[in-house]
Amino acid sequence: MDKLIIDEALLIRYFSKEISGSEAKRIEDWISSSEENRDLAKQIYYIYIASETVQTLKQTDSKKALRNVTRKVEKQRRAYLFRRVQRIAAVFTIPLLFTTFYLLLSQTSATNEYVEIRTNPGMITTVTLPDNSKVWLNSDSYLKYPAKFTGKTRDIILNGEAFFEVEKDPKRKFIVSTTHNMQIEVLGTEFNVEAYSRNRDVTTTLVSGEINLLYSSAENNIHHLRMTPNQKTIINTSNRTAITTSVNVEPDIAWKDGKIIFNDTSLEDALRILSKRFNVQFVIKDPKLKEYSFSGTFVHQRLDRILEHFKISSNIKSKYITTDDNLNKIEKSVIEIY
Repeated sequence: MDKLIIDEALLIRYFSKEISGSEAKRIEDWISSSEENRDLAKQIYYIYIASETVQTLKQTDSKKALRNVTRKVEKQRRAYLFRRVQRIAAVFTIPLLFTTFYLLLSQTSATNEYVEIRTNPGMITTVTLPDNSKVWLNSDSYLKYPAKFTGKTRDIILNGEAFFEVEKDPKRKFIVSTTHNMQIEVLGTEFNVEAYSRNRDVTTTLVSGEINLLYSSAENNIHHLRMTPNQKTIINTSNRTAITTSVNVEPDIAWKDGKIIFNDTSLEDALRILSKRFNVQFVIKDPKLKEYSFSGTFVHQRLDRILEHFKISSNIKSKYITTDDNLNKIEKSVIEIY
């Protein structure tokens, strides 16, 4: 039974009782066949329970949702879940279709209640907003939005990377506020934003529609920059400059579909993408390797397979190393590139 291939999607269907009796028997046999399988199934079950809270939030009033979320998360030992799922993502490379996240409703006034979602490093999730707009939230990202949109605008706060499919509403602009005091105004469109607070650059890629970027200049004046489809804008938040180019948008948005696309991508940028995707840290030993670039498409591929591609195409080797951080149980693998 150890050779039986059971993927995470099938386990989720098992826990949600969406499979046949014969499939359920096969899965139960697989789970009982080893301690490793039992551990993996347990973590997927915890993810399933956590994801169920999203539906709870949509189907109940916010106060009742808060009670349900709190009870479920505490019951499944949220702290344990966060640690273990992150480790499993690195070891088993779970397809990035599920994530560990928590939902909080914070009441700042009698009418304002907000939902906060955080994704673990190496994981992604999909969120449907109150106006039916859809958001894919990438690894190690944070999203905050009202439980119900009121007023003249639909306001979202983002720290990290997300892909948005925004429902059109001519009467209410959709506004994404990112780190470094930057805003994106839209009415109905598809676009990707990478805006981690730890990064210097904020990158916006427009797939369809039209958006308006608002950012402050070095003189603290507000600049407006309008983007059209197939454009990418990189705003350097240190010197407050913006560069807009025409691009093939697919490499920038492929992550939401479990893909990694390199299109003459430099080694440094490729490793940055892999670091975010698999929650690992890379150390380049030879600076000359930074001159290399790569092209290729990887769909739900394990990290070792992608690194093997580097080795075959450019003789770039890699190995896992042990550091003081590893010994101190910081759960992030370090890979040396040489």
